[in-house]
Amino acid sequence: FPLLTGWDRESSARLLGGDFLLLGKLLITLAVMVRCAGPSSPALPVVAKALLEATASPSVRFHEQPFVRRAAAFAVLQVLATVPAHLLDLHFSDNLPSLQEWVGQGAREDGDTEAARLAAMCLFL
Repeated sequence: FPLLTGWDRESSARLLGGDFLLLGKLLITLAVMVRCAGPSSPALPVVAKALLEATASPSVRFHEQPFVRRAAAFAVLQVLATVPAHLLDLHFSDNLPSLQEWVGQGAREDGDTEAARLAAMCLFL
């Protein structure tokens, strides 16, 4: 997806560091786009896959800033709430076990109550 193309290159060092607010806002914006696109959008699998790949990075999932962890959990929540189950199985079956493990760990262990709450909500979808 164009907004995430190359985000993990040189510019990501800034996003993961001092520009963490921009990273969090980018994840939230893309999550809202996924939700607004709705389950019948032909672009949904492409955008959702790019978003899940971005949140799969350990440097995002376990970021030191709670805002980024909240944004990542929110993004995953929106993907799970929007993408129909059959498309999740078709396009994301390889990623679902690690995703489930991450949200479970986040729900139990994240020191930020909002990030933990969002991760716990992912477990119910």
